[in-house]
Amino acid sequence: MSPMFERSRATNHSRTLWTLALIAALAVSIGCKKNPPEASAEPMTPTVSNTGAETVDTMPMRPVTTEDTRPATTMAADDVNRSGVLKSIYFDFDRYEIRPDQQQTLQDNARHLTGDLSRWRVVVEGHCDERGTNEYNMTLGDKRANAARQYLIQLGVPAARIRTLSYGEERPSDMGHNETGWAKNRRAAFLVEEG
Repeated sequence: MSPMFERSRATNHSRTLWTLALIAALAVSIGCKKNPPEASAEPMTPTVSNTGAETVDTMPMRPVTTEDTRPATTMAADDVNRSGVLKSIYFDFDRYEIRPDQQQTLQDNARHLTGDLSRWRVVVEGHCDERGTNEYNMTLGDKRANAARQYLIQLGVPAARIRTLSYGEERPSDMGHNETGWAKNRRAAFLVEEG
């Protein structure tokens, strides 16, 4: 080979090495300056698809205590439910009458359902504590959900937009086996749905 060709080849090789070194240095400096994404401490929620198979959402849940700053009219139903805009009401042991201290919560829920949430239907879920038979608690949960539904209708929420569902004792919000836990489980919960 000619000396001229060897010198040209060495120059090209040096340029290639310098180019690779420069790219590596830039990549390292960019990587150091960029803040790594924070790991989300928010739990993932399972959802049921149309086929009945359980899947996991790719979006993390927002904690119930966090208020979403978007207007409810632009939010998806799942976002509204996670935001905690609609509050649960609670019942006395073995009762389904609306307690006076729970009426304000129902009034607030009705205000949302006739205002910023008026495009959605609402599901009123009736729940019980673990005491009593499954059959009894399913019936009691149904009565609690219907009592809350009737109250919402009296406050102006259209009956056609409200459906009820009883879970009895099957979905406790507190796993405690004492009065504190049981009191949290005797409830009617409110969720919006598309439709």
